[in-house]
Amino acid sequence: MIQRTLTLRRAIVVVVVFGLLVPALLISGYSWFQRYDEDVKQRTQELLQQNADVLSKAMNDPLWNIDAENGRALVDAMMSHNEDIIKIEVRDASLGVFVQDERPERRSGYTATTEKPVKYRGSNIGSIRIEVGSARLRRLLIDNIEQQSLALLAQIVLSIALILILLERRLVAPLQKLGRGAEDLASRKLDVPFTWSRLDEIGLLSQRLEATRMSLQTLFGELDRKNQALERDIDKRKRIERELHEREARFRALVEQSPIAIIEWDSQYRVLEWNAAAERIFGYTREQAIGQHGSFINPALADHTDGRDARSAVWFDENRTYHIEDNVRADGRTIVCQWS
Repeated sequence: MIQRTLTLRRAIVVVVVFGLLVPALLISGYSWFQRYDEDVKQRTQELLQQNADVLSKAMNDPLWNIDAENGRALVDAMMSHNEDIIKIEVRDASLGVFVQDERPERRSGYTATTEKPVKYRGSNIGSIRIEVGSARLRRLLIDNIEQQSLALLAQIVLSIALILILLERRLVAPLQKLGRGAEDLASRKLDVPFTWSRLDEIGLLSQRLEATRMSLQTLFGELDRKNQALERDIDKRKRIERELHEREARFRALVEQSPIAIIEWDSQYRVLEWNAAAERIFGYTREQAIGQHGSFINPALADHTDGRDARSAVWFDENRTYHIEDNVRADGRTIVCQWS
């Protein structure tokens, strides 16, 4: 399965974009994020102190004269003309809350609160409490970031356009031409030579492909001859294997149909083959006998683990090719068998 990947042109564009964006994000972005909160907090505190000073000085006459109407008008004017202010509360030293107003929808992000006394001729007649937010300041900072981002985007677009023009003329079109030549090689169209006028990297690659074409033209002829010889050899091997399978099948059929017990042992004297006659004579099924040590039908073999030693020590002598031995059936009866 071929995994889908980026084309060379797209890969280079992606690298250029990341090459421009990553340094900008790492340098400008990091410094901006580092200063963002500090700038917002600092400017918010400055606005807070300015508005608190103005309000505490402007409120001394209405508070001294207990003129709630003028106090309300002053608070409304400040709340209307300054969207940074979230809440104003004016308190009389004796009467408590004198006038107040609040715009909770302005409360977002960082907010700051302060309280200042209101004095009249050196006497403390009350206090003002003011809360300001940072929503407007954050919008200004974000607008500045958007302008910088647009400038960076324009730079990236211009860079990509110039790079694409260069890629198309010096890389993509030559590679497509080489690709068509490589397809001819893959389809064994070896009569068309590679020709290239420029001696750049792609021109050198074209020369190597031309040398490859000439070598392949020679090798394919030899390969065709060897393939024909190999096909003949494979046909011969298949025929021999088929004959061997047929002979093995006939041999197994003879073993199963033989009236004589035929038993095959390994070097450790364990049963490998057990035909139907062996089942009738010894009373063990093939499944019961396969893998058993020979001592289950000849107890004299119990002390022998090597089949060759057992045959020489128990069954055969130097002058005979058969041996008569007492054997044990599955039902415990002893029978006399001739082994060869």
